[in-house]
Amino acid sequence: MTPPLRRIVGVTGHRDDALADADRELLRRRVDGVLEVLAQRGAAELISGLAEGADRLVARRALRAGWSVRALLPFPPERYEEDFADAGSRADFRRLLSRSASVEIAPGTPGRTDRQGPYAVQGRILVSRLQVLVAVWDGRPARGAGGTGDVVEHALEAGHPVVWIHARPPHRVRFADMQDVHGPFRGDLAHGLGPLLDAHQASGAP
Repeated sequence: MTPPLRRIVGVTGHRDDALADADRELLRRRVDGVLEVLAQRGAAELISGLAEGADRLVARRALRAGWSVRALLPFPPERYEEDFADAGSRADFRRLLSRSASVEIAPGTPGRTDRQGPYAVQGRILVSRLQVLVAVWDGRPARGAGGTGDVVEHALEAGHPVVWIHARPPHRVRFADMQDVHGPFRGDLAHGLGPLLDAHQASGAP
């Protein structure tokens, strides 16, 4: 019998503007299903950047399921809030931050004053901390360093399993591989996720 999966789970995903066409209720159910499969294998800790959109959605569902959430931010909270849409979003961020078991701020990038530098550093640190990545992703290449596609690619290059929940309805769940990063969809793995994770663990991969 395969031993339990005792691993830290990270999340990456699109912000609300890229989730405008999402079926939010269905997406929540997909996230719940993925978290349940991971929990059955011993996972109960999530790292999230708490950005608007997928980061917060997955963090809320993890907290609801009794998981511990660790915040990994690209900036100190006061600076990070400048990137959020409105007062309601900032209040939502503060609530999730207050419920986080720990808060880590990615170190600054010398010589970089644009926003992409810190997000890219945050993405690299996220990949270094996790063993399984959950990605709410449209399958397209990232628009910049630190974007969802960029984090997915780095996680795959590091040999981590990537559980891909498509950002558009019907939000199918797949187990991504390097061919998926810039390629077409392949078999729907919603019902095969558990066996695939077990096989990955049994292989001794990171």
